[in-house]
Amino acid sequence: MESMTEDRSHAGGPPGEGTGPTTTRTPVRLHEVWTAPPSCTFPVCNHVEHVKQEWESTADALPQLVCLLDAAGAVVRCNRTVERWGLGDVVEAQGRCLHALMHPHCAAPGCYLRRFLDEVCGSTAHGAAARCQAEDPALGRYLDIQVHAPGHGGAGQEGYAVAVVADISELKAAEAGLQALTRELERRITARTAQLDAANRQLRQEVVEREQAQADLGRSRDRYLQLVETMNEGLAVQDRDGRLAYVNERFARMLGCGAGEVLGRPATDFVDPDCLADWQERMAHRGRGDQTPYELVLRGQGGERVWAKVSPKAILDPSGEYAGSFAVVTDISERVRAEQALRASECELRLLSAQVISAQEKERQRIASELHDGLGQILSAIKFSVENTLAQLREHPAAAGPQPFQDIVPKLQGAIEEVRRISMDLRPSILDDLGVLATLGWFCREYQAVYQGIRVELDAGAREADIPVPLKVVIFRIVQEALNNVAKHARTDTVRIGLQKTSRGIELEISDNGVGFDPAEIAARRGHGLGGTGLVSMRERAECSGGRFAIASTRGEGTVIRIHWPASQEADS
Repeated sequence: MESMTEDRSHAGGPPGEGTGPTTTRTPVRLHEVWTAPPSCTFPVCNHVEHVKQEWESTADALPQLVCLLDAAGAVVRCNRTVERWGLGDVVEAQGRCLHALMHPHCAAPGCYLRRFLDEVCGSTAHGAAARCQAEDPALGRYLDIQVHAPGHGGAGQEGYAVAVVADISELKAAEAGLQALTRELERRITARTAQLDAANRQLRQEVVEREQAQADLGRSRDRYLQLVETMNEGLAVQDRDGRLAYVNERFARMLGCGAGEVLGRPATDFVDPDCLADWQERMAHRGRGDQTPYELVLRGQGGERVWAKVSPKAILDPSGEYAGSFAVVTDISERVRAEQALRASECELRLLSAQVISAQEKERQRIASELHDGLGQILSAIKFSVENTLAQLREHPAAAGPQPFQDIVPKLQGAIEEVRRISMDLRPSILDDLGVLATLGWFCREYQAVYQGIRVELDAGAREADIPVPLKVVIFRIVQEALNNVAKHARTDTVRIGLQKTSRGIELEISDNGVGFDPAEIAARRGHGLGGTGLVSMRERAECSGGRFAIASTRGEGTVIRIHWPASQEADS
């Protein structure tokens, strides 16, 4: 006979928590394990008896309760575990149902063991097994009950089954402990996972903030580099050993080289030797915190000198020790050159003033001499003649006639001519009456009459109206001074004078083919208070009137003087 059984628990909970039995329903076929009932007697051989004893000894040694059940569920045989569990004697157990053996005082209709055994015994199946696991309240143990049908026997024979009841309390306790550990582990894993999630979120936030900070730092660095590289001043950073660790492009251009040619080199390579001792002393003071700006002369890559103003600041390490310095370097070469030019101009001005005073005294002396020797002598002669004539008239009134007075007239005419000559030397009246072009023509004729070995070529392409009134006197005096210098020093036979009106302004050029001179030598002599005032006077007149004065001369090749008055200056004049 075949039937189905099932494993189930009282409340559907996991094993080991006292929630009820678990039944496994599988096909079961009960079969006959003996061919005769236990009451039957039949001869057995010694070998079979020996095997039986070994089997019984082995079964008694098992920790499980092993019972042989008949078709009604009564115990046919059981091992001695029944005694160890306190369920009674082995012999007394025979004939009792397994429920009565294990639950001797149970009257509960819903007992799991009763229900399980009823299902198993009520529907036996050949070659099948049923199993139930439950916490037994009567025995205080967690039991694993299995009923097996061995699956052999003959038709018409009584069927038997084997029930194996195992105490799995320790296993269930271990499972419960394992489940508790598993829950604790899961709790800890959940908590740790939450912590890791929070840490990951914080880490991601920190990564985002760090990336943002790095991006901000990059933008700030780019703006700083743009500011540093585009500033008008040079910037130089040197380490504690005095080597240049960083320079911007402006500083490199000041030295006339690229930034890569400067980095790593000692700063002393770019300091002018004349300033090296002073610079080293200032570097020692800088190491002690001195930040006073100072001026320094740098030596460029090509040897050129660069005047610079240095504004230093020390760099300190975290311990406060000197770790280097940086400095803002401003190119003041133009200012220094302007100051030098101003000082030179002041020296020239003082020299010119002294020479002008001296020239004025000489001119006054010359005029006084001419008045005394020329006009004074003529006037004295006229006075003598007048006095002599008056004496004759007093002595011989009747004999007097016009002749004595006629002799005085030529002397008066000579006095008038002498006054005119002196006046023309001081300022030609023709300049105010006829203009600068006519004055230059007259002056050139007079000059050639005096210096007959010098030919003067005048090329006046400008019109009188093109030349402003203030420039007329300046042009005449410059030509006058230039021709006087030619007569004194040039040893030439030809002088060319060009006065032109162009779109750029008015240009005056005076050239000769004489012996020439060295302008540097003349400047050096003038710096020592030697030499004349001719060139200085011409330059001063040109520059004071808004013009640009230039002179070119080479020994043996002559001299060229060029003066240009710009159109704007011409209009202002």
